[in-house]
Amino acid sequence: MTRSRASRIAAVAVVAAMAAGMCTALVAAGGSASALPTFSFDRVAGSDRYATSVQVSTAYGDTTTAILVNGSPGNYADALSATYLSGARNAPILLTRKGYTPKSVQARLKSSGVKTIVIVGGTGVVAKKQAEALRSAGYTVSRIAGKNRYATDAKVLASAGKASGSLGIVATGQNFPDALAAGPLAYGGRPLGLATQNGIADDVVSAMKAAGVTEVLVMGGTQVVGAGVVATLKSHGIDLAQRFAGSDRAETSTLAATYAVQNLGFSRTAVDVASGYQKGYGADALAGGPLAGKQNRPLLITKSVDQPGDSVLTWLQGNALTLLQGSIFGGTGAVSADAASQMEKAASGLSLPLPTLPPLPLPTVGPILPLP
Repeated sequence: MTRSRASRIAAVAVVAAMAAGMCTALVAAGGSASALPTFSFDRVAGSDRYATSVQVSTAYGDTTTAILVNGSPGNYADALSATYLSGARNAPILLTRKGYTPKSVQARLKSSGVKTIVIVGGTGVVAKKQAEALRSAGYTVSRIAGKNRYATDAKVLASAGKASGSLGIVATGQNFPDALAAGPLAYGGRPLGLATQNGIADDVVSAMKAAGVTEVLVMGGTQVVGAGVVATLKSHGIDLAQRFAGSDRAETSTLAATYAVQNLGFSRTAVDVASGYQKGYGADALAGGPLAGKQNRPLLITKSVDQPGDSVLTWLQGNALTLLQGSIFGGTGAVSADAASQMEKAASGLSLPLPTLPPLPLPTVGPILPLP
């Protein structure tokens, strides 16, 4: 090899090393947080919503009391109310059918050592014959029910007793997604009052006041819980502490999660996720809410089966530096594998691509002079 050729190769090598060093520095300064450990969700799921509630109950732990609610679409309101009761009684929520107790739920009741069962909802949602069958099996069975979901809610609040503080929650009793994220908050001793868009029943207001509530968190915008509801509460001495009103159920859940972490002492290292999909998959969050509450974890609600929602991904990435663990409630029919992968990447700080870098100009190399 001639000295001239060797000198040219050396010059090219220097330029390549300089370019590589600059790229490495740029990635370290402005790239994704790929140095964080890879985040992975555990999935808590059964073959259906009833079996999923069994798996959640198993993770909750053995107790002597369990709460049964109807898990069919359209009957979620009673389960939302029951989350506050769940915390007061240290009892998981198990989902059941109207006419009978699913076999997986029966097996869990037996294996966990349950002695007392509280049914929330009237005989129109959990039939009398089901309660009788459970009594015949040796359980002590009681029922909390009113003439409608709002009257049931008032009775649940009264049965659960005093709040842990002065803070309560108000959510719609007509459409479940916005209210799902409130489950862990309600479990922690914050009574959940159900309202319509335009009003809240007197017995619900009275039950919240009797529990010691003087301020409330409202789940959802004015299109689900109207300004009139807030005004009614105000007239009874209950002020609005915060309204969580996102552009969709996913964003609303992130607003509630941020508040819970910043103001209620919820975990910064763990988060749970459940589906908010309209076609019934939100049922998994009904059983998952008490477990998240017991573990002091915020609960994020996905936009759909396959879409976590931009706000959920943004929240996870924004908290990636502290997040270490989390659970997804429900199978891939509720939160798809692709949605889970998107969320895991976000929680690992990997969801945003590296910025496109302009080409690096090569330094001008003067004429290579022959060695003397």
